[in-house]
Amino acid sequence: MKKKPFGTQITKIFNIIVVLILLVNTSARLISIASTSIETTIQTSRLNAELALKDIAEWLGSKINFVQTLATQLSDLKEEIHLEQLYPYLILQKNNTDDIKSLFFTDLDGNVVHTSNWVPSNTETVTSSVWYQGAMSTDEIFISEPYFSTVENELLVCVAQKVIRVTDNKPIGIIAIGVLAQDIQELIINENKDDGTNTLIIDSQKNIAIHPDDKYMPTKTKKIAFSELNNMSDELLNQPEGVAFRTENNNGDQLYSVYYSIPNTPVKLVSNYPTRYVLEAIVSELISSSFIILLSLIIVFIAIKYILKKYIKPLEHIVVALTDITEGRLNVQTDHIPVTTKELEVLVYALSTLSKSVTSYIVEISTVLGSFSNGDFTATPQQHYVGDFSAIKESLLNISTQLKKLISNTQSSTDEVSIASSQLSHSAQSLSNLTIEQAKLITNFKQETVQVTEEVISIIDKIDKSYEIVNTMTDKATNSKVIGQNLVTAMNEISISTKEITHVVQSIENIATQTNLLALNAAIEAARAGESGRGFAIVAGEIRQLSTETTETVQHIYQMINHNLTNLTQGEELVSLTSTTLDDIIEASLKTRKSSKNVWQDAIKQKDALNGIISNAEKLQEEVSKNTAISEENVAISEELTAQADNLKSQLDQFII
Repeated sequence: MKKKPFGTQITKIFNIIVVLILLVNTSARLISIASTSIETTIQTSRLNAELALKDIAEWLGSKINFVQTLATQLSDLKEEIHLEQLYPYLILQKNNTDDIKSLFFTDLDGNVVHTSNWVPSNTETVTSSVWYQGAMSTDEIFISEPYFSTVENELLVCVAQKVIRVTDNKPIGIIAIGVLAQDIQELIINENKDDGTNTLIIDSQKNIAIHPDDKYMPTKTKKIAFSELNNMSDELLNQPEGVAFRTENNNGDQLYSVYYSIPNTPVKLVSNYPTRYVLEAIVSELISSSFIILLSLIIVFIAIKYILKKYIKPLEHIVVALTDITEGRLNVQTDHIPVTTKELEVLVYALSTLSKSVTSYIVEISTVLGSFSNGDFTATPQQHYVGDFSAIKESLLNISTQLKKLISNTQSSTDEVSIASSQLSHSAQSLSNLTIEQAKLITNFKQETVQVTEEVISIIDKIDKSYEIVNTMTDKATNSKVIGQNLVTAMNEISISTKEITHVVQSIENIATQTNLLALNAAIEAARAGESGRGFAIVAGEIRQLSTETTETVQHIYQMINHNLTNLTQGEELVSLTSTTLDDIIEASLKTRKSSKNVWQDAIKQKDALNGIISNAEKLQEEVSKNTAISEENVAISEELTAQADNLKSQLDQFII
């Protein structure tokens, strides 16, 4: 696999590291922002609801205080209340108080005094109304759900209090006020913000009671269900009060919703906050993070370019120079390489020193080897070779020394060869004269050798007859030994069979002894049996007598067998002695035959040797004749060798050592 340049790898690694760091940081920030935004959204939704609830509670509180004050004043009256006399009082109280649409009092019979002069029709029963039933069912203040008033022709909220006479602690009627639901709507609108937060009120039937948008407000003929605005209204209302829950409106927008019950009322306040702001915050952070990543990559790219130019580029120049050296171009230049760090300075200096040193070494080695090629072996390397290069210098010096020694030895050897060749010439002449004399001696030696050979052949014929007699005697002694061995084998087998019979007789003796014991035991048992065992005792006695006789017979057989074994042992000893004597005879015969054979073989060898000597003498005579010619030729060769030695010496004198 092709390796990438160091600069490319550095750029790639730095970019990957920066991107990973930025991605991890961005992911952490996005997770943190998402978590924080969701928590903020939930807190905002809860806070908006609590603020709206506080405003409504304060607003209703003033109305509750007003009604409770009127109820207290009416309960303190000692005389019976007359409705026509109560009307001016109610008008006065209404005019002195803001935000009250109507003020009215109803006695226990359903008679009403109303600041708007409203009088129930014959079909209307006041005592069956929700606000009347609610106020009568509690001693506390009662606040009704928003309802559409036919008297005022507007959406009202009734705040009612049961009036109890102090003197007898009995209820005398209901004092109530009617306030506009629009006033509560304005409070909700004031709490709503431009960030999409909205607050609304739903009644006990999960219908919209008050909404900041008029189109969702109840009318005389229609109420809008909360489920029409929120697809998860039931799930929300099943949550604990004050717990934010993720819901969805009828447009599919995701919301964080929370609800609270309004104190002293059957209605609930619901606050909604859109989740799109969480997504917008995440998208905004993602855009800014992407910009930061891009900007960081640009900065890293510029920084890496600067680092590559300042620190990596010099390394690339050094790599190129080292490549030139590996390819044999030793004279490299390092002046153009920028030195920006201490390490680069050391590298450039080392590269320059290496180039100069190796170049100078190569030049000097070439000069020395050139001198060697011209025959001048006095040239030696003069430079100081550092480190492992010193081995080259030592090798050159060793080569020079060894060549000098070789040439010197060759010159000495040439002188010696020249002297030896002269001596060889004289020796060859002397050898030629000696060869002629040797030829005469060999002829005489041949004649004498022929005479000796004829005498040896006569002796060999006599030895052949003696050898045949010895062979015959040896064969007879060998046959006698075989017969003796067969006799020994037969006697051994008889001895073994006799010993086996001894074992069988011993077994019979043991059986007789056991039978005797059994007969004795049987006699004892028969004696114990008395008269009835008499016949058995007679039989036991006969068996005992028979076993005794058997034992005596066996003892006699033992004596006979032992006598036979003694005779067999003596016979074996005699046979063994005879066999030993035959072995000695055979051994002596074999030695005699061997000696005769050796003498015969030696005589044959002597005969062959003499024949060979005669043949060799004839060949020697021929070769000596050849040697004479060769000796004369050696004289001529030795003279030529002397001339060649003189020529070699003149050539070696040309070398300078």
